[in-house]
Amino acid sequence: MTEEKSFELSRRGLLQGAGAAAGTVGLGLTFGGPGGIASVAAQDEATTLVEGFVGDFGLLAPIVDANRQTLLLFDALVAVDPATLLPVPNLASSWTVSDDGLTYVFTLDTTAKFHDGEVLDADDVKFTFDLLLNEATASGYFSLFSPRVASVEATDPGTVTITLSAPSPTFLNDLSAYSIGILPQHLLADVKPEELAASEFATTSPVGTGPFKLNEYRTGEALILDPNPDYHRGAPKLGGYVLKILADGTVAYQQLKTGEVDVTPVGADFYEDAQAQENFTPVVIDTFAITFLAFNQDPEKGPAPLKDLEVRKALFHAIDRQLIIDSIYSGLGQVAVGSQPPASWAHSPDEITETFDYDPAVAAQILDAAGWVPGDDGIRAKDGERLAFTALGSDSKEGEGTVLALQEFFAEIGVELTPALEGDTFFDTLLAHDYGVALVSYTFAPDPDQSLAWASDSIYNAWSFSNARVDELLKEGLATSDVEVRKPIYLEVQNIIQAELPAAVLFFPQRVTGVNNRVANYTPTAVGYYWAIAYDAPTWEIAAE
Repeated sequence: MTEEKSFELSRRGLLQGAGAAAGTVGLGLTFGGPGGIASVAAQDEATTLVEGFVGDFGLLAPIVDANRQTLLLFDALVAVDPATLLPVPNLASSWTVSDDGLTYVFTLDTTAKFHDGEVLDADDVKFTFDLLLNEATASGYFSLFSPRVASVEATDPGTVTITLSAPSPTFLNDLSAYSIGILPQHLLADVKPEELAASEFATTSPVGTGPFKLNEYRTGEALILDPNPDYHRGAPKLGGYVLKILADGTVAYQQLKTGEVDVTPVGADFYEDAQAQENFTPVVIDTFAITFLAFNQDPEKGPAPLKDLEVRKALFHAIDRQLIIDSIYSGLGQVAVGSQPPASWAHSPDEITETFDYDPAVAAQILDAAGWVPGDDGIRAKDGERLAFTALGSDSKEGEGTVLALQEFFAEIGVELTPALEGDTFFDTLLAHDYGVALVSYTFAPDPDQSLAWASDSIYNAWSFSNARVDELLKEGLATSDVEVRKPIYLEVQNIIQAELPAAVLFFPQRVTGVNNRVANYTPTAVGYYWAIAYDAPTWEIAAE
């Protein structure tokens, strides 16, 4: 998550620990308060990877939750290749899709077993989807999948047929992005859907097919996992994996430096220091996030000046985006050209027609030509309306710093900006349209569909943007899985966004994950949400000293 109260549109639950750290052990694993040392039974400490985790684990089962632990304990039918952003086999060894894009026939990996030794089969897959599509289960992903999935059938023990209500090019990737891990029917058949979330299985005793299996859950301290020797993609080389709960990102970073943890996201504040360390490597990751300044054009609540396109253009030209990235985010970001981030296959900066380079002189000229005249106090006005509004932002250090920078940039061209910094209420205020401009960061799934931000009927379109052509294009983009057909669709969407400016897309944030140098083959990626993807767990290992 970004510090501007990033709203995870892809997997909100999965990133509860996005500010966490991961790490390894030196002479022992330390949990709890000072002096609280506990050994890890059944594990080789020298080859155990310890991940520092900031936040709560939540539940331990997919469907009712999706988090770090569900990715390590459970597998979905497919995974996503970070290099291509395309689906690759996981529990499904292969699949076919009908010509009309409605019917998916999955052939299952016959070597896949649950942690208790039971073989996974098509009945388990159907059972899992039946739970997902049952409203009584209260899955956070019910509303995403129930309109799309018409039926799920166990054709034979090794084959599952899923029929969609309409073509959905994101369907396969979403199975991975939303961590739709397959559940064991033989253990849950007698659990009522409405009782799954509170069940022993989901709270303390998960049994999946993933690369690691539960050893011990120490509430509020750590989740201790053993390697799964029967994992269908090959037994992990690690002696164990520990998710260690830490108080905050500062503690996580300090433990990364001391070697108490091996892997952790590194905040922008620590990036310069991290580059000087010798025991770990700060890995910079392009993300699927965009940070933008939203212009509230709500017919009733939006400030009147922001309904003037020339005002929005002037504001965009007045922002020194590179200075913000360098001075507030330690250089961790890229000035945005368009709305598709560099990690996306739809990123096409050379074909974006309007780029809004930093030029306060141009900004002032635009306002002059539009009739906004400086008053005695230096603030521009037109027809009795002063060019002044509030700026909603996060109360984090980065959020506050960026809003204050915007205040200075806008003052230079005669625009008054009053900061309105909020904490936990930020998104309530945003979605209520109670702001003038807002500094927002959205993180999307790997697919370039950004309907949640720009579609006129999206509740997350908190800037009241409405464009019939964009709505049409977004629907067209979801009607085919052909990347070459979709690319020009999303290019046109980007150019319309740049032309109409419902928001000024400022920059594409980068994230940093520190990886101890003794850990090999662990590559954090945007697809892994700044961790290495669990699909690669069999390759992770602790290098010999």
